Amino acid sequence: MTQQTQQFQTIAQVMAESMAEQQSRLQSIERSAERSRLELLGRLTRVENSVAKAKVEQSQLVRTLVGEHDAALGQIDGSLASVQGKCSHLLSQMLNVIRDDLPRKKDAPAGGLVSNDIPKLRTQQERQLEHVEKAILSLKSEQRLYQQSLNETIAHTQSEQKKLLETIVQSTDGNKERLRVLKQMLIVQRGTLDRLDRDRAGQPSSRPIKNEPL
Repeated sequence: MTQQTQQFQTIAQVMAESMAEQQSRLQSIERSAERSRLELLGRLTRVENSVAKAKVEQSQLVRTLVGEHDAALGQIDGSLASVQGKCSHLLSQMLNVIRDDLPRKKDAPAGGLVSNDIPKLRTQQERQLEHVEKAILSLKSEQRLYQQSLNETIAHTQSEQKKLLETIVQSTDGNKERLRVLKQMLIVQRGTLDRLDRDRAGQPSSRPIKNEPL
């Protein structure tokens, strides 16, 4: 009986040491799994912060592009108003010159023009018309420059908007992939912790394994 008792004690001691060693290993694995879970949550938080920062930067870029476009349109409107003012001023000057150069009826014989004044009046009118034509050409040149500037501004804005949309799409796709990988890793960690619970308790764990939305 004494020998059997010693054998039982030895077996019990070996089993106790084995269970203690297994318990220690399970605790070590659980701590490692918890550290991994916390690290994954930290990475997920950094990804979410990066997405939020990218959205803010994209909104600022859109506001900047819209502001530049509005400023360009305002400048063009002001230039067109200036051109219209110049045209009106030139027409007014031309009418005043013609009005001043016409001889008075009281100075003309039989209500007609003085013969010596006709060539002078014609020359002055030709000079005025030449001046007006040059002014019109100058204004048309300015309008072409304004239109070219507007077209370049619109093309630049459209190009920046296209680049912005491409950046948003690429950023969104990349963030979706990173979130999917992190989500899958969290699911694996939950499965690991559940198996540890079952090994420790010797029965199925009550912790649910589910695909929770992030």
